[in-house]
Amino acid sequence: MKPLFSIVTPSFHQLEWLKICVASVRDQADALNPRIPSLSVEHIIQDGGSAKLEEFAKQIGARFFLDGSPPSVPTSFDSPPLSYHLVIHQEDDAGMYDAINRGLRKAKGDYLAYINCDEQYLPGTLRTIADTFDQHPDVDIIFGDTLLLDINCQPVSYRRVVRPSPRYLRHVSPNLFSCAMFFRRRIIDDGIFFEKKWRVIGDAVWMYRVFQKYHPYFLRQPIAAFVLTGSNLSSGTGQKTEWTQWSGNNRRSVQWLCHLLNIQQRLQKLAAGAYGRHRVETALFTPSSPEQRVPVKMALGSHWPSASTSESAASQPV
Repeated sequence: MKPLFSIVTPSFHQLEWLKICVASVRDQADALNPRIPSLSVEHIIQDGGSAKLEEFAKQIGARFFLDGSPPSVPTSFDSPPLSYHLVIHQEDDAGMYDAINRGLRKAKGDYLAYINCDEQYLPGTLRTIADTFDQHPDVDIIFGDTLLLDINCQPVSYRRVVRPSPRYLRHVSPNLFSCAMFFRRRIIDDGIFFEKKWRVIGDAVWMYRVFQKYHPYFLRQPIAAFVLTGSNLSSGTGQKTEWTQWSGNNRRSVQWLCHLLNIQQRLQKLAAGAYGRHRVETALFTPSSPEQRVPVKMALGSHWPSASTSESAASQPV
C-alpha cells in the first residue's frame, strides 16, 4: 500500500512534545466510519541527535535508524501492508530545514507536509485535506486555520488564514502557519526544497517561491494547533535579522511599502472575519494527556498573546 500522506517532523531534544505530535498524526489513520477506508499515512521523524532516542522509539512503536544506516526491517508500505507507518531517522543535519529536506526526500506519499514537535493536527485533518485535494485537482498547496495554544495546550487564540499578496509575502510576512499547510508531491518533484542557509525564515522563503508557480487554496476551518512554548524559533531575534537580510526592509522606500501592505492585508483579514470571535469544538492532546485527546469547546478571539502571557506560560512545568 502506497502512503497517501507523508508527514515529516524535524526533531532535536523535544521528545515530550514529540510524543504529542506523533499521537496527533497516528490517530489520523483511523477510520471513524467503518465504511470509509483508513487513510494511509507515513510519519517520518528526522532527529538531529536527541539523547535516548532509540529507547523513545521503542516506547512509541517507531522503527529506528541511526546515521542513515540501511534498514534492518521493511520500511515499505508493501510489506507488510499498513495504514500507518512511523519511522525515526537520527542523523547529523545542518538545522531544521535541512532535516525537513532529508525527510521529504525519503517520503513516498502523494500529499506532503511537515509539522514541528510542538505542533499537532486536529481530529480529522488529513481526511479533510484528502477530500479537498480530490475536489480541487488544480490545487497544489492548501492552508487552513490554526489554533494557538499555551504551554499546557489550552487554546488562547484563533488564527484565520487569509491569502497574502506576493508583495506582502516578500516584504512583510507570510502570515501563514506551516503546521496548517499541505502540498502535492509535484512541488518536491520539481525540486522546490527548503533553503538550509536560513535558520528561521526558511518556510517563508519557500512559500514565496511556491506562490510564484503553484496554485494555493485557503481552507476556512481549523486543522492544526501551534504551541507558544516561549522558545519557538519565530519568537527569537534571529527572525528579524534574517528577514531584513532577505527582504531588504531596512530601506526607507521598502518601509513605506510595508506600511501600505500591512493596511491592505488587515482590510482583507477584516473582510474574511479574521478579527471576530470563533466558536471552536475540537479535541487536543496535552502534556497531562499525551495519549488521549481532551475535548475542547469554547469561543476564541484572534489576538496574539502578549509577551507577559507567553512568559507566564513558559514558566509553567510541562
